[in-house]
Amino acid sequence: MKLKSSVVTALLFLAVMSGAAEVVRAQGVSVIGYSGSSTKPKVMVDSVRSAGGDSIRAIIVRDFENSDRIIVVPPAGMPSAGGPMNYALLTQFEVNGVVVASLLPSGWLHVELHDVVAKLMKQKADFPLPGIPGNPAWRLALHGVADSLEAWITGTRGIAQTRIAFVRDGRVWLVDSDGANANPVTPRGLSPKWTPNGRALVYYINDAESSPVMITDLATMPPRHHSLQTALTTHSSSGHQTTAFPLAARR
Repeated sequence: MKLKSSVVTALLFLAVMSGAAEVVRAQGVSVIGYSGSSTKPKVMVDSVRSAGGDSIRAIIVRDFENSDRIIVVPPAGMPSAGGPMNYALLTQFEVNGVVVASLLPSGWLHVELHDVVAKLMKQKADFPLPGIPGNPAWRLALHGVADSLEAWITGTRGIAQTRIAFVRDGRVWLVDSDGANANPVTPRGLSPKWTPNGRALVYYINDAESSPVMITDLATMPPRHHSLQTALTTHSSSGHQTTAFPLAARR
């Protein structure tokens, strides 16, 4: 989805599951080994053998490609990771890592990362996928899985599990980082800014009388009116502070 710059005011935030409001260096993570002329690790994402598996793999692959830190190797002609891992053959294809995922009966996603150079399984974890497959919460959680995998592979967490706040037709909208699930979240609003905790949006309404600053908590949704000073300080946390609200000049 293309967003025209003349109508977009966008800020990225890492969603609550990512646990941070900025790209962070993964702590205590061993990056997979890779060699050759490429400056990026080459990773194969194996087929996910479960209902909705094609969608799961497609989202992870797209997030890897959008990150520009990982080269995704197509699985065609590669040894399947469904059986014993053939590290020797994978090495011949210059594959550095293999992602293997399977959906558990609980609805959680079991994910493994195999380091081909070291010839071992480097990391594994189970991730919750809430809601119905394909719905916004499910997709956002899956973006978080891709971000965690990127941290395992490169040492730096991805930013796919983000949403963008932008303005269209005088309203504040949200959209996922990959352009999916665009929805309006305010009846009116301009110049949206995220609060540091990533749970609310601060924006103003172009009102000829007052141009009020508004805050909408995305969990409860009803907008609240705040004075500028209150809006600037209410959501301060961990040394961060919501600051610039470019209010329209009164004429």
